[in-house]
Parts: sequence; C-alpha cells; structure tokens
Amino acid sequence: MALERVLLMHGPVQSRGINPVVHQEFYIEQQRGDPYALFNSQQNIVSMAYVFRKLGFKICYSGWEEDAEWLNANGDLFDYLVISNQHVLNTESTFFGQTIANNKEKLYYVSMKGLQLIRRELGDEAVVFKTRADVTVHQGHAVLNLARVARHSKDILIEYMRVSNMYSAPDFMVMGEIAVLEAVYNSLYEHSAAGTSYHVSSHVDHTFTYLAMKQAGQINRIMTMSRELFESVVWRGQPRYFQHIDPTYAATYSFDSEMAINPNTRVEELVARISPEVSGAEARPPGEGGATPG
Repeated sequence: MALERVLLMHGPVQSRGINPVVHQEFYIEQQRGDPYALFNSQQNIVSMAYVFRKLGFKICYSGWEEDAEWLNANGDLFDYLVISNQHVLNTESTFFGQTIANNKEKLYYVSMKGLQLIRRELGDEAVVFKTRADVTVHQGHAVLNLARVARHSKDILIEYMRVSNMYSAPDFMVMGEIAVLEAVYNSLYEHSAAGTSYHVSSHVDHTFTYLAMKQAGQINRIMTMSRELFESVVWRGQPRYFQHIDPTYAATYSFDSEMAINPNTRVEELVARISPEVSGAEARPPGEGGATPG
C-alpha cells in the first residue's frame, strides 16, 4: 500500500508581516514605513488546497479560533480541519532583559495539533508536507522533494541550511513521515510551553530538536530541499528568489545536502555552551505559560 501524501497548512488566515529582506532591498529607508502589514492568505489556501488535491494529496488545515468562520465556510477545501484557541498561548519572550514579540509557541502548537489530527485519521502510513498558510510553492518541485522520504526511513527534509549559521534551521516548511514530524512538534511545544526552550529563536529551537532526535534515533537523515523548490516559494506575495539580489544569500544557502554533527559530539554539550539568558532557559519560570487550549 502506498504512503498517503498529506499537505498540512497552518497559521492565521490574516498574516501580519511582510518579507523583511525584500522590504529592505527595494525601498530606501525613508520610504519603508511600518514593515508589518496584514497579508490575506485566503487565495493561498484555496490555490494550494485545489492544486495538491488534484495531485492526490489529502489536505489538512490547522487554524485559529479567530478564523473559524472562514475556515468552516470553506470546509470543502479540507479533508481534515482543526481549530484551536490561540489566545492562551505565549506571544512574548525575554531576551537580555528585553521583552520581545515571539509567536513560536503558537507556531509549535498549531503544527502539533494538525499533525496529531493527521495521525489519528491516517495512522503512521502518511508522509506530510507542512507549510505556512502565507506561503505557496510550485507543486511539481514539492512532489519531487517529498518523494525523497521513503517509508520507515525516519528522514526529514528542511527547506535549506545557512552555511554561515549552522545552528539556524528555517521553520517555513518541513517534510517527513507523520510519526516523526508529530514527535518533533510535540517536543518543540513542550519545551516552549515550559519556558525551557534552547533559544528565543524558533530557528535555533528547530536545529537542536532535530539534532537531539537524530542522536536519540528518532530521526535518521536531516536533508535539505532543492534550490528549485526554494526559488518557487512565494512568501506573502513576494517571490523568495528576490532575496538573491543580495549575493550573500545565494552564497550561504545549502540545498540538496545533509545536516550532521561530529559523531563524537553530544547535543547536550552544544546546548551547554549557550548562556542561559541567550538560551531562553531563564525567559519564563517553570509553570508560566504553556496553557493547553481547549
């Protein structure tokens, strides 16, 4: 029996923000204004659901209570739909004594709820392409990359790696078997909710979670997707390849590669080198935050 292929989209339908790199590249400083604006992801969601269903994918959406009316009204787009109350989740972190906006707990929770629903419905015989609702990609490149995940391989694919910062894995898109991805986001949410995540950045959280799970045998290979898929991404209406007007981006991105650490190095040793105020371990006392939405 063939693995069931699933597209999991998640997040707010109205996404606040823009591509900051494009914003900096194409506007002089005096014209930039507020870099954060609402992007309506409705057409993204409709298009991705339609196209991937045509290719035989099951479609799952994990969204927020404030979008329930639109999601329910368009329920025929989805095979599986879960709606959660996001208002009880943390949206701030403390970084060097400064309180900053940080929605990573919401990212981890909404991803986890979608993956849990898929696993309940399909069991372990599914591979998942998980992406944000404000992102679209070329379906052909997505299919080719997802085909690299073999049954029971425990392999995952992440979007890319930055050679200049090997501790920072992107959090836009990930592909893998359902049991592996559910374990990833269960772990990320539990750390974030407890106030003991490795860093205020979700990118560093992802890196250390992947490496720790690889060390424990829960993940096999951590591979990066193809450049072709990256360059097909449209993020909040802006093509990602526009970033390459700055040659430093193209020079430091790694595609079609594998992330690993020296087999004699333990992940715990790497984490221990990060000071507590940077790691996030002191961001919130244990017990604060992390309420479980109904």
